[in-house]
Amino acid sequence: MLDRLFRCAAPCGALLVLVRAAHASPPDPATPTAPVPAAAPVPDPAAVPDPRPVVGHPLPFVGAPVAPTAATPPAPPVDPPPDPPDPDADADPDPGEVIEVESRAPTEQELLLSQATSAADVHIAAAPWRAVPRPGAADFLTLAGVFLTRTAGSGDPEQIFLRGFDAREGQDLEVSLEGLPLNDVANPHGHGLVDLHFLMPEVIRSLRVEEGPFRAGQGDFAVAGSASYTLGMDEPGLQARWTTGSFGTRRGFVGWRAERDPGTFVAAAIGDTAGFGANRAAQSGGAIARIGGGAAPERDGTSWRLLAGAWSSAFASAGLVRADDIAAGRIDRFGTSDDHQGGSSARAFVLGGVGYQDGDHAWAGEVFGQLRSFDYRANYTGFLLDDRRAGESPHDQRGDLLDQGYADAMLGARAEASTLFVRGPVHGKWLAGAYARLDNAHGDARRLRDLDAAAYRTELDADTTQVDTAGYLATETHALRDRLTVHAGVRLESLLYQVDDHCAHKDAWFPGATEDDVNCADRDRYGTVLRTNRRTAAGLGIAPRLSILYQLLDWRDRGSVSATAAIGRGLRSLEAASLSQDERAPLGKITSAEVGVVARRAGLWGYAQVRGAGFYTGVDNDLVFDESAGHNVFAGETTRWGGTALGVIETHGLATTASATYTYAVFGNGIPPTYQYANSDRVPGKRMPYVPPLVTRLDATYHWQPLAALTLRHGLGVTYVSPRPLPQSQESDAVFTLDASTTARYGGAELGLSVENLLDRSYNLAEYNYSSWFPAVSGTDFPTRVPARQVSPGAPRTILVTVTLFLDELLPHRDPKEVP
Repeated sequence: MLDRLFRCAAPCGALLVLVRAAHASPPDPATPTAPVPAAAPVPDPAAVPDPRPVVGHPLPFVGAPVAPTAATPPAPPVDPPPDPPDPDADADPDPGEVIEVESRAPTEQELLLSQATSAADVHIAAAPWRAVPRPGAADFLTLAGVFLTRTAGSGDPEQIFLRGFDAREGQDLEVSLEGLPLNDVANPHGHGLVDLHFLMPEVIRSLRVEEGPFRAGQGDFAVAGSASYTLGMDEPGLQARWTTGSFGTRRGFVGWRAERDPGTFVAAAIGDTAGFGANRAAQSGGAIARIGGGAAPERDGTSWRLLAGAWSSAFASAGLVRADDIAAGRIDRFGTSDDHQGGSSARAFVLGGVGYQDGDHAWAGEVFGQLRSFDYRANYTGFLLDDRRAGESPHDQRGDLLDQGYADAMLGARAEASTLFVRGPVHGKWLAGAYARLDNAHGDARRLRDLDAAAYRTELDADTTQVDTAGYLATETHALRDRLTVHAGVRLESLLYQVDDHCAHKDAWFPGATEDDVNCADRDRYGTVLRTNRRTAAGLGIAPRLSILYQLLDWRDRGSVSATAAIGRGLRSLEAASLSQDERAPLGKITSAEVGVVARRAGLWGYAQVRGAGFYTGVDNDLVFDESAGHNVFAGETTRWGGTALGVIETHGLATTASATYTYAVFGNGIPPTYQYANSDRVPGKRMPYVPPLVTRLDATYHWQPLAALTLRHGLGVTYVSPRPLPQSQESDAVFTLDASTTARYGGAELGLSVENLLDRSYNLAEYNYSSWFPAVSGTDFPTRVPARQVSPGAPRTILVTVTLFLDELLPHRDPKEVP
């Protein structure tokens, strides 16, 4: 078994160039004759020099796909000059005229799609899809079939659903920014949490989503797959943007981009909103800069890049509300049961990389560092859990509000080297890589009193050091005249966990004890103990990966049809706080396999691509949300079967992409007994809760230029998600939303209008089913253990107006020759 990083053998073609020389009169020595142009070769997307790093690869100058040889069509022969016309023949009315049909160069989206390696490897250029309303960076993930929800306000990190995984805020999706890992380690709210609010949509140039763990470079958290962002701005010069609209939303953005390099820019943004209901206000601000230089990708020479930024936000959260309270009119649909909920998030980061290529050999390395903080206050169950424990004096319910805090300092490095090889009819590339990441994190979780939000109980107080090191070896091999491409590799992962638990004895009361209200005790029945206990654990993982592509049909410059197959082992680190001393902590193991097909076609009408795949995934110890703990807990073995399809069409100003994913996810054997006891309906063969069986998405944009200086762009986004299974054999409602926008640009000024939830549908982004008790809302004196529907409503119709000024066009630079 080995790794997958392959690319289709036949590149995507663009339009043919048709050239005809008109009949000409005999040449006059005094009049120069117009040259007769030769037939231009077909522009090959895989061969066009790309000024960007190889999209989605953490090290841009090492992982470039190997260019096929035999599959690349030769350029058409040059037409010979026409014979001199017969002097007796009628002369052409316009001697020497050349009639040319202009060639259409491959779009950036076509170039990216030509780099895709399989049916589950999706490359997306951001520019064609900006017309569709996308308030945040995470919203670009929907172009790859990802479904996003939020259980709080606009500042809450998105909950991610991909390929049948409820990844919460990122535990099952490895996310990186040009090689900078973005998954939090040992975050109490979720191990692997990803908060993408710091990333401004205006500076996202492209996105790569790889479903499944099939490439050796994919590391920790690559369970459902990986997502990697590449940065850059669309237009050079200075621009300023202001957005205002519904619910007091305001946002300002300024950015500058270098003239010739989309990846050299600086940008900043600030914004705030009152939110669409009670306790949903949020504000944020941040800045990010990137600079690079040197040789272009796949060209010999040295290149470098530097990326840095900082960002912070504070937000209130409405949390979940009982559906029966809404139906009875006891609370507004957009109200809140606990106005203490909310949080904050911040990060500062820097990344530097250098690469070198010399003929058949290339290497690259990068170092990165980050400071990160996160705080989240949520009350899922109201006043249900604060029972009197042994050793506690009598008390009334103080509330279940949980405050989870996190701070982390991260350092890391990555390096890769590759070399090309040719052996008879077989050629390809060897690649070796190494990765290291060290995190020093502090996490705590405390229960807060409803009266004044004072902390009354410690659930977690721990310092965690986690060291993740990995090495991998892979090959990309082409054979059978490049009709067969094989990607194979293996990844070796090692993790060291060290936990200093500062509340090692949470409930240390014993018969005869003289103290009550014991929490984080310093005595037990045997005598005095320290409140802090240190635990060390380690784990190893081996992940072989293999993927194969075989070209079934080859339309040469017009496209191809290829069959794909892949199998691989994914790895996921464990939550350090759950480990015991000297535990051999093997990484979570994920076995995934798929078969699929990729078809590409270019013609006079435009460009199209269709992808389809069937997949299987088995997880040895999966995670499912638990309302009492406030985060995901281990739930035993799970399996998933399903299929995914994605299509892209670009033609005559219209760009459309549509995706659909169906998944059947069930529990397997090996469910922990305690988990089965607390959740009696979660037994082998039962469908997993919260996983949507069907997720569909449609994006369409259209641009029209009625005047030379006027450009109109329109966008439409449609999402449908089928009902999701809930605990106790319940089912959620379906989700259907429609978003639209239109922009008009005249010269250096642009006016935009976007409408989210255009039909103003009433729907729930998140739905759960469990017991809760909010007496101030329900008016009841006693709690009930009967499960009830808990919902987080989606936003009503939201209208935003945006004004953008491209200052270099409004105030152009003077020609140096005109300067006195």
